Amino acid sequence: MSKKKTYDQKIEEYMEKLKTAQKEKKEFIEKKGRQLWTKIKTPFMEKEKSIEVLLMDKDKLNIVINEITKVLDSLSFETPVEDITNDNKVEVKKEDKNTTNDSKIEIKKEDKK
Repeated sequence: MSKKKTYDQKIEEYMEKLKTAQKEKKEFIEKKGRQLWTKIKTPFMEKEKSIEVLLMDKDKLNIVINEITKVLDSLSFETPVEDITNDNKVEVKKEDKNTTNDSKIEIKKEDKK
C-alpha cells in the first residue's frame, strides 16, 4: 500500500504553504519598514526640530520668508498672453418683458476654427 495523497490533501498542504509564505512576506515587509524608519528617523527628527525652531523664532522665520520671496521674484513665470486667452466666448442676451422681471439668458459656445 503506497502513500498516495488525494487532491484534497494536496490542496490543503499547498494552502498551508501559501499561508506560511504570506505570513513570512508580511513579517519581512514589516522588518524592512522598521529598518528603514530606524535609518531615516534621526535626519527626519532633526529636520522636524529645525522647522519647530523656525516657527518659534519669528526673526529667523522672517529671514527665510524674505529669502524665499527673493528667489521666487527672480524666477520668471511670465506666460504669453495668447496662451491664457479663452477660446470659448459666452454671449448673454437679456430681454425685458413689460413690467415683469422675466429675463431670457442665452449662452452660446463658439466652435474653434
